[in-house]
Amino acid sequence: MLETTADGTTIETMEDRILTERAQAGDTEAFGELVRRHRTSARSWARSMTRDTHMAEDIVQDSLIKAFLHVGQLIDSSRFMGWLQAIVRRQAQMKLRRGGPYRIEQPFTSLKPSQTMDSANIDWGDVDHILQFLSMQLTHKQNELNPETLYLRKETIEMIQSFLHCLNRKERGIFEAYFFKQWSPDEIAAMFQTTTQSVYTYIYRAKRKVREAHSRMLVPASPAKLGQEENGGNDRMIKLLLPKSRTRKTTSTLIDTVSMMLDMTNHTYNVSELMGRSGYAFRLRISGLSTYADGVFVFDWQEVLRQLFDGMGYETAFVSGQLPDEGFVPLVPVASSFPFAKSRSPEVINFVREYLIAGTPVMFFDTYVQKPFTFEWSLIYGYDDGRQELYVTDSSAPYTKTITYEELTTSSLRFLCGIKKRPEQVKDTGPIASSSMEEQLSRIARIAVEGDGYSPRTPFPHYVQGLEAYDAWRNHLKQGEAHINLHGMSYLIRVYGDARRHAVTYLRDLKDQWSAQKEGDCRVTAESGMVQDLGTSPVYPMDEAYDHVITCYEESARMWAKLERLFPFPCGTGSFDPEAMVAASDLLKRAHEQEKEAMKHLQFVINHIRRDH
Repeated sequence: MLETTADGTTIETMEDRILTERAQAGDTEAFGELVRRHRTSARSWARSMTRDTHMAEDIVQDSLIKAFLHVGQLIDSSRFMGWLQAIVRRQAQMKLRRGGPYRIEQPFTSLKPSQTMDSANIDWGDVDHILQFLSMQLTHKQNELNPETLYLRKETIEMIQSFLHCLNRKERGIFEAYFFKQWSPDEIAAMFQTTTQSVYTYIYRAKRKVREAHSRMLVPASPAKLGQEENGGNDRMIKLLLPKSRTRKTTSTLIDTVSMMLDMTNHTYNVSELMGRSGYAFRLRISGLSTYADGVFVFDWQEVLRQLFDGMGYETAFVSGQLPDEGFVPLVPVASSFPFAKSRSPEVINFVREYLIAGTPVMFFDTYVQKPFTFEWSLIYGYDDGRQELYVTDSSAPYTKTITYEELTTSSLRFLCGIKKRPEQVKDTGPIASSSMEEQLSRIARIAVEGDGYSPRTPFPHYVQGLEAYDAWRNHLKQGEAHINLHGMSYLIRVYGDARRHAVTYLRDLKDQWSAQKEGDCRVTAESGMVQDLGTSPVYPMDEAYDHVITCYEESARMWAKLERLFPFPCGTGSFDPEAMVAASDLLKRAHEQEKEAMKHLQFVINHIRRDH
């Protein structure tokens, strides 16, 4: 029996009234509690009208959104439950009404439940029909499907996967678990450590995004003119141009491209900070076979870019892969980490077009290079549907070029990255999100000493990273010409030398931030009455040690500068010079000694900070 108040109102109704009044005043937590209380009832109402569990969940989601937007219009706050029921009823009727606003959309669960779905009556070009078919397989064993259906299912999954770039990481994981792996919502909730209700919410949101992505593919885009238009007024071509006076800020094409990308989205960041935060300023990796340049590019591209952009308030999305039937894939140790993406998939071009229409270029690992034949990072900053061409930045004169759609989609190694500001940070152009001094210094020490932790899945070739890479490099020089690639070595020297110069700047900037923080701490202490004399800043034992870290990296940078003069890039295929190799080995040894010394002092600083805390 329900508890009632003196006037006969149930306790539940009274609580609903209070929560509704709070929600009308803008209390989102109160509205959330109302949803928690009545979501099951709302789903039951929707299911009774549609007799379809999945369609009912769609209706509930739409109804809750409308209720949230219009709760202020509810006159009698004690009638929330009846008001919500009326919204659910109207939403269900709209979904079911023939010829109504959903006639074209055809929600994927809108078919009559008595209708049997099989491969013969599915529109395989309609995402909603396909998703309904896949969801119905939750109640069927895959081995009961005939060969034709299994083939269509495989092709269907590949097609839908081409749209999944529109989902964030968690949405995609839940979507794939539900539709492709056939997990139940309860199993997914346990896997992602969330509630079953949240799983339904994610599925609903992901379905909507996939529908929209599919629609964008089918309907030719008419983008706004985001930059200079060319090609006779072809308004389907977007071209975003960098200023002609723009010069490269670093020889690391990855970080330079990131910086260029941020400039073009009106968010400029200090390049040395990008180098330091990404770990690039302290990284050293070389092939265990020779001095070829591939060591520069072997790391977890996705994780590095995801962490870097995340600290700046950006969401990242990737399209990657390579063709499995290619005999040779450049940078196999990195490529093996990517999922295969077939060249005929519309995913690649659609991904590029979507971000360009939104006004942001797309990062691209470019294997279509001219002399000096070193793979580079670049930006796709425009497209022309008429010519089927993409406009790409280039590290060599004339610094721009075009590649065809076919070249991009059939590239034997393909990696694309798009970014967009998280909704709550669209107007934020502030500094990269800071972490504690200990965390930043510990990361520097780990990357410099041990490497970044990335281990290629392929046993051949192998790489040496961290401080040990110096010994491996010197060993190549000692073994002679068979282990030395002059062109590759000059590129390694160019990139790692530039990295050390940025490492010095980054370490100095960290010191300035640290000093400012300590000065602020002193002021706070003084204001509390615990410290009276602020005439001089306190001198900590670790200050001197930190200065020594900077000095060591300055010395290391000098050794690298001498190496660059000895082997200027591109070095070409000149004759082998034993004396130059001896000189190079000595410079590498001295740089190695300086960085080992720097790490000893850096560890002292880290330990001191830990003790203080």
